[in-house]
This record gives sequence, structure tokens and C-alpha cells, in this order.
Amino acid sequence: MNSYRSLVRAIMVLVLLSGASLRAQQPLSSVDTIPPTVRLLDYHTGGALQDSSSFVGFNNDFPIMAEAVDDDSVLWVRYIVDSVETGPTVGTPPYAASLSIPKVNWMEENPIPVTLSALAMDRSGNIGRSEPVTVLAYTVVGSGVDLPGKERPAALSITTVRYREAAGTVRISFATQREMPVTATISDLSGRTLATVRGDREYEGSDCVLEVDARYLPPGGCVVQLQARDGKERAGGVFMMPRW
Repeated sequence: MNSYRSLVRAIMVLVLLSGASLRAQQPLSSVDTIPPTVRLLDYHTGGALQDSSSFVGFNNDFPIMAEAVDDDSVLWVRYIVDSVETGPTVGTPPYAASLSIPKVNWMEENPIPVTLSALAMDRSGNIGRSEPVTVLAYTVVGSGVDLPGKERPAALSITTVRYREAAGTVRISFATQREMPVTATISDLSGRTLATVRGDREYEGSDCVLEVDARYLPPGGCVVQLQARDGKERAGGVFMMPRW
């Protein structure tokens, strides 16, 4: 009888030890506690947005995008302007959005500093925040990018800006609703004026053209503005030039 009991105890010990061994071999369920990493990108160049860089808006709407990376997946990105969440919640790369920043000066005035950052949340609820970037914001009238719901000024608007490689010039096509003498100003993205071209006549219609010597333009992006000489009408936008 004693030997039987000993045998039963030995079997029970083996069973318990086997169960413990199996449990030890099973991986523990992991909980995702790592937030996404996110950084702000310049909408016009695709590069990282830098402190003290120019931040160009159109009618006080400022296009921006971000890079967000997570070990699982990013659920959304949101933007913060001067500590206030601004703009839509964006769910797909490149997380482009248009931010409204009121009371920003026309580009000929001094730009104002604005501090931007972005939040990104993954599917586990972890939220990462980008490093804040303080940019110099100014606005131009009109739109050089696709901003839904934003209309161009009725009296003066830029249609296209194209580089004509054979001629070595940039052609600015624009439309006017009434006769007006027009001056074109070309600036780099920091707001530095590169060239001013005065039209040689009064323009009217949908097929008006001014041409600028390409030597005045930087590789990459430039700000093109048109202004009626009486100062009543303006149009402009950021346009990307080819690298030559």
C-alpha cells in the first residue's frame, strides 16, 4: 500500500513539474507601451521643418504634413499651434493638413513666430509628440497648392507657373477681370526678394503672361506674387521649380 501511495505521489509530482515547464516555455503576452515617433515636415520640400524657417500660408491657411512611425500602426496625427490643437485629425500618410493661423502678416511685413508640434496615436492608445518647432509665419493671397474650399481672388489670379528650359525663363500665366498694369515679385521661401518684373502694358483676360529670367530663381521652391499697380488686387502662391 505504501509503495502504491509513493507511486501516485511520484506521478502527481511529475505532472505538476511538466505543467510548470510548459507554462515557462509559453511566451508572455506583450503589451504595447511604445508611442509612435513623429516629426514635422515642410509641405513644399518634404524635408524636416526647422526652427526659424519660413512657414508660408495662403489666405491664412497653412499647409503642413508629418512623418509618423510606429512598431504596430499609426491611428491618427493631430497638429498643435502655440499649445492649441488646430486643424483636422488625419489618418493616412503623409498626414497633410491645412492649419488656420489668424492674424498673420502679409509677407511684406515682419513674419510672426509660431510654435508647431504634432501628436500621433497608435492602435494601443499610446501617444507620441514631436519636438516643437518655432517657425516664422507669413501669408500670401491666393493658393499655390490644393486647398479645398479656398477660392482664388476674382479680380486677379495666377493660373500656372512653368519653367521653360529652352528659353531659360519662367512663364507666369494669370487672369484678370479688368484692365490693370501688373507687377510680378519673385521671392525665395525665406521671403527674400529675388526679382521684380513690371508688365509692359495693361492686362485683361484669362491668357495673360509675364516671363522672368530663370537666373533669378532658386532651385526648388519660390514665392510668386502678382500685384496691380494701384495696390488693390494681389494674388500669389508657392510654386516648385525644377532643379536645373
